[in-house]
Amino acid sequence: MVGILDGSDQRNAAKFFRTQLNPILDKLGARLQEQGYDHVIREEERERSAFEAVIDYIARNPEREGLTPAVRFRDYKYTGCLVPGYPDLSPFREGFWELFWRLYAALRRDGLVNA
Repeated sequence: MVGILDGSDQRNAAKFFRTQLNPILDKLGARLQEQGYDHVIREEERERSAFEAVIDYIARNPEREGLTPAVRFRDYKYTGCLVPGYPDLSPFREGFWELFWRLYAALRRDGLVNA
């Protein structure tokens, strides 16, 4: 998770996300783990290449766990991202990073209300 405001509390956001999403997932017979491995992105990890490397590492988790064949991690149906206002944005689509960094800069500058 990466916040757009300097005072963002990403651990609190992750807890809220799990609390809100688990009742919905329960209806589908699934559930997020109670205490996921949450890592708040530090300032030095927000540099483009470092952040993109972290995202690539996370996206390859299904590959490492044997949930998808090697180099087919992009096809894993539970991999994605959430960017406000862009529900269909995929980290594997052409031009994703260029759009992501433009949106991130706009959100950091203007916040959610004006983006």
